[in-house]
Formats: sequence, C-alpha cells, structure tokens
Amino acid sequence: MRPIQMNSTGNIIGLVIGIFLGMRFGIVGLITGMFIGNKIDELIRQQKPKGFKKRTPWTKQTIEPTFQILGHLAKFDGNVSIKTIEIVSNSMDRFRFTKAQKNLAKKAFTDGKNEQFNPFSTIQKLQMALMMYPSLRNSIAGVFVRVADDGRASKQKLEQLDRLLRSIGIIRAQYTHHQSSTKTTPSIVGGLSWAYRTLGVSQADNMEQIKRKYRKLLSDHHPDRLHTKESSPSESAIKQANERTHEIKKAYTLLKSHREQQQA
Repeated sequence: MRPIQMNSTGNIIGLVIGIFLGMRFGIVGLITGMFIGNKIDELIRQQKPKGFKKRTPWTKQTIEPTFQILGHLAKFDGNVSIKTIEIVSNSMDRFRFTKAQKNLAKKAFTDGKNEQFNPFSTIQKLQMALMMYPSLRNSIAGVFVRVADDGRASKQKLEQLDRLLRSIGIIRAQYTHHQSSTKTTPSIVGGLSWAYRTLGVSQADNMEQIKRKYRKLLSDHHPDRLHTKESSPSESAIKQANERTHEIKKAYTLLKSHREQQQA
C-alpha cells in the first residue's frame, strides 16, 4: 500500500472528510475519506503539465521585438562593432537565456539589421508585451542604451534611440541618471566631475550660470558653424563636432538632473 503523504492537498482534504465520516461510520468512513483524498491528488497531478517550471517573462513575444530593435540600432550607423556583439551576447547571459532562447534572440537580431526592417511596427509589439511584463522595461531600455549610445553614435542614431525609448515609456536622460544614482558613490562623483570639466564650470556655479556656459559651448561647437569657417568641412571635422556637442548635452543633462534631485 502506498504511504500517505500528509503534506499533499488531496490527502489533507481526505483526512478532514475521513474524520467527519468516521464519526458516523467508524473506520470505514475514515478509509473512504483517505481514498477520496488520493483521488483528488491524482486529478491535480493530471492537470499539472509535466516538467512544469516557473513562468519566465522572456517569451517569444518579448525576445523577438527586443532583439530585432537591438539589431536595428546596432546597424543604424553602418557596420556592427565587436563591442556591440559582446554587449548583446552578455545581455543574453545576464537574462539567463536557455540555448533555445539565445537562438531565437540571435535570429531576431539578424532580422533587425535588415534595411527593410520597420522598427515602429515592432516597437508596438514590444509595447503590448511590456503590458504583460512591465518588470522588463528597465532591463530592455538598458540594453538599448548600451548598444546605441556608445559615445560615437550619430545624432540621427541617438534621435532614433530616443524615439524608441519614449515608445516604451523611458526618457534617456532620466534613465541614465537613475542608473548612475544606483551605483556606488565614487561612480557618481566621477560622472559629476566629468560633467563639470566638460562644461568648464564648478560646483559653486548656480544653474543659471551653468546654463549660460552650456549654451555658449553648444553654439561654439555646433557642426553648423563649420560651414561658416570652411567652404567644405571634412567628414572627420563634422564627426568630431557632433561628438563634442553630444558630450556637452550629456554633461548638462547630468548636472541639471543632479541639481533637481538635490532640490527635491
């Protein structure tokens, strides 16, 4: 006879029924109750799928659009760098993908690199998926930012990144500042020190002074000014100007967010 498992749902129910029946029918009622409990357990086991595991938010509905968008962002300015491939690969490990999930993600990434790929129909699918799994929002945004905003991205690529992030409810400046605020104090100090140096201001300057310096630097280094100094600026000069203005904007955004957080 199979031993009774008193920690099972069916047998606990059966025991209660058996005690109730036993009060009226003696040992026969008790045995009948335990028999009913065993049958309940069998029904429960039949309805529970074999190999049942905890539900993961990383399903086909979330993996495909996420990695298609990553492929699109990675390819936006031309060739996909080795660093970008490493970032995408590491994200799969961080998300603890199975082999099947990794294969699905790799295929989606390749699909996203296609010139005919439409990111905005795909981002709508991701929006729907995130309604079911909102906990993935920040993780996905983080990979988007790391792949696209590598310090060498074009203005058009960063604008595309911002559009895609806004579609899933993320503002890049707020996100990057939030991420930096969760790190250790040395990392925060290092980021702020870089921002002060980039704008040529100090902690003693108020926000109005910082804003004036920011606007002047932006005007001095804007790529459009090259056309007034040279008849046909070189491609490297335009790229350097774009990188410089991007740094200026990033530094100002960081300082502004930091000051606003201090006043809150």
